[in-house]
Amino acid sequence: MSSTSPAADPLVSPAADLGRALRGVKREIADVAPTAMPTTADMCQEAILSLKDRAGSSRQAIKTYILAKYGKEPTAKALTAALAKDIFIKDKGTFKLTPAAPAPAAASTAAAPKVKKASKKKKAFVKVLDAKPLKLKLNNMIKRLAKMVDDDWHDGYEEQGETINEYLDALQAPLQQVIDVCVSNREPVDKREFVEANEILKAVADTFANMHTVPMRGGIEDAVANSDADFTLPGRGGDELSGAEDAFQYVWARLVRAAARGAATDTQINRMIKDAVDNGASVQSDDDDEDEDEGAAAAATSSNERLDRLYYVGEWRSLKTTKKKRKMRRAIDRRFDGDPARRTRDYHLFGGGFGGFGGFGGYGGHGYDDY
Repeated sequence: MSSTSPAADPLVSPAADLGRALRGVKREIADVAPTAMPTTADMCQEAILSLKDRAGSSRQAIKTYILAKYGKEPTAKALTAALAKDIFIKDKGTFKLTPAAPAPAAASTAAAPKVKKASKKKKAFVKVLDAKPLKLKLNNMIKRLAKMVDDDWHDGYEEQGETINEYLDALQAPLQQVIDVCVSNREPVDKREFVEANEILKAVADTFANMHTVPMRGGIEDAVANSDADFTLPGRGGDELSGAEDAFQYVWARLVRAAARGAATDTQINRMIKDAVDNGASVQSDDDDEDEDEGAAAAATSSNERLDRLYYVGEWRSLKTTKKKRKMRRAIDRRFDGDPARRTRDYHLFGGGFGGFGGFGGYGGHGYDDY
């Protein structure tokens, strides 16, 4: 088949013609999906037809065309063998097609590779809240307090009171962090943060209950009441809460309401309701949350409706409690009782007790070593 084209412009060089033709080919094939590779002879025939050069196409022009379209240049041996076929005519270093040359075979698209779409990587979750180190820290404080009371029930109450103050001071930062991360935060909160916040409050409530099993002289309640710990948290007009128990119950209630308007699932919220109620918190909606704008107010209304629905449906009531049962420890007054090597007085050296007549007997029972 002979190739025809308009008369060439004598002012335009053959190289410029070739460059424009190749650029046009590149634009045409830019969006074409990868195809199965045709034979070298078919590619040479396609190149000559596409370049439309009346004088014929040079060997280099054919190679450049094939590389541009198919991304692979034929070897010199393959190109020589293809151009030697009788459908090509060599004329002064260029190649044309014979008038009887058949049309080149269409490239097959059956083997076109599938292009996988790049998957969007999810943003890695970076946990802000972490209950484990807090739980370990608070439990160690309670163990230290219990040992102090067991070692010196009668005379060690001042040092024991300092340990209680240290424990109460250690509660304020995590309670405030729960408020900051899960309640006051206007940005979307990951549901895993709500779960971790609930674990923090469980650690606080459990260690607080455990502290009350320590038989400190004068009572833990008095020591807590006389503590100078200040529990001022947002949400009540800046008013100070009445104590640690009031503080963590209040934060728990606000956490559950925040979870109801956030990403937490119904299952997670039911678990939070159960844990909060078991530890004395009132989670039903009220007017403690003061929202700043209409959008926030609408979100609060929606969350209250969701929370009320979950609360009154009552699935949380059938969940197993996570609150531990704590037994009261029994003190030993080591002035008179317990292991003689641990006595704080020397009364046992004088005939079995103070005055030599049996002593005061002490309080007996379980000590620190029993727990």
